[in-house]
Parts: sequence; structure tokens; C-alpha cells
Amino acid sequence: MQKDDAVYVFTDGIVDQFGGEKGKKLLFRRLKEFLLSIQTLSFSDQKEKIDLLF
Repeated sequence: MQKDDAVYVFTDGIVDQFGGEKGKKLLFRRLKEFLLSIQTLSFSDQKEKIDLLF
């Protein structure tokens, strides 16, 4: 790890959730893509996006 790195901690229960437009599981791949897409936002903006996702 380096200075200013952020660590996202979650359980496998998150990726097993059903939802979204098609009612599919989130899966690790989609969660990783989502987190990478919001990583440059402020933490408050990230929280907003995460709240919308779930």
C-alpha cells in the first residue's frame, strides 16, 4: 500500500445480492468494475453512488 490508497472492505454477501434492472447477482466482477469507476470521486460522492447501486 502507498500513501493515500483507499481500501474497500466487503463480504461475499454483497456480491450475492440480486437486483438491478435485470434482477441478476452483482458478482465480484461487476463490483470491482463499479469500484474502479468511482475511485476518483470524493468519499462523499462515492457513498452516494454506492447507496444508489444498492
